[in-house]
Amino acid sequence: MVDTTAPGVVSVTPSSGATGVSKDANVVVTFSEPMNQASAQTAFQSANLGVNTFSWNAEGTTMTVNPNADLEYTLSGKTYTFSVTTTATDKAGNALSSASEGSFKTFKRITTNVLNKASTNAEINNTNTVSSATADIQVGDAANNSSKRGFVGFDLSTLPADLVPANIESARVKMYVEAIVGQPFTQLFPPSNC
Repeated sequence: MVDTTAPGVVSVTPSSGATGVSKDANVVVTFSEPMNQASAQTAFQSANLGVNTFSWNAEGTTMTVNPNADLEYTLSGKTYTFSVTTTATDKAGNALSSASEGSFKTFKRITTNVLNKASTNAEINNTNTVSSATADIQVGDAANNSSKRGFVGFDLSTLPADLVPANIESARVKMYVEAIVGQPFTQLFPPSNC
């Protein structure tokens, strides 16, 4: 029996118009029947996904497009576009019934300053006594040889409400030394001739 049925695109992920796509996302195209893989790979076109590596499921119906370079995050999220043209054919040589086009946008990259919330700062000593530390935080050994640890709080209300911790790329804390009592660094790093 001769196959004269034109194949079609059943689904594409990320779906067209998707936002907040991860930098390591792949484009996955599922066809209605087994495809001529070489023709489908050639038919996949994108102006900005760069060089890609292709892989297929055993049935030859699902093509995974893995960009060799991670997708970019930008201030507004970067938009990527792609298409599968009608030069893609099934194993019988029937051309794709219609071209499939899509676009998606990656996560936004946001840089923000999160300020210290002084009312949440605290010190705790080796007897588990907690003291508020709205101005300065003491850490190390006190004069009576008791140890102190400091805790710093931050106001996170400026961060997006839907922020997922796994999507935080980096964070940096800036703290300043106001005073040093004694010679703690000498004690930590004594001269080499001692």
